[in-house]
Amino acid sequence: FLIRSSSSGLEFDEVSLSEVVEVFVPSFLDLITPGSSEIADSSSNVVMLTNPIFQWNSDYCNKCDFSLRVSEFRTNDHSSLEEALEDYSVLPLTDGYYSLPPNTNSFQYPNSGVGELYAGQMYVWQIMRSYETSNGINKEFSPLYVFKIQSLDITESDVGEDVNLENIKILIG
Repeated sequence: FLIRSSSSGLEFDEVSLSEVVEVFVPSFLDLITPGSSEIADSSSNVVMLTNPIFQWNSDYCNKCDFSLRVSEFRTNDHSSLEEALEDYSVLPLTDGYYSLPPNTNSFQYPNSGVGELYAGQMYVWQIMRSYETSNGINKEFSPLYVFKIQSLDITESDVGEDVNLENIKILIG
């Protein structure tokens, strides 16, 4: 209502207001690489570099913020990927998640300012997507993925008694 004063008293006019409101709820958030969701697959999901590129897939969301968390998975200390992720993280070095650049679905692990990834170790990672709703900030989490950084050391126990490998060594010299 619009109220205005006139010589005959107060006048009331009905005013119509309209506003277009876009309602969009993101529906999927999947991890692509590196790794897989199974610990048993970590030996087949080996990363050669200590600064891997993390990639994920999600529906378009121009109002969403993405964050990443990476933690070491130690088989002696952790019984699940969730337990490892909740433990000390290497990205970020503090609690929580590392904020990523806007409108991106890939990120290369930084060379400095974060915990180092070591060859031969396994790591678990997760993406968090957050966006504002009428009820406050909504946070959604991707599945967890685990990957292993390739060890540069090859020992005799890794090689074993493979006759074909020995023959290749003889041929190569």
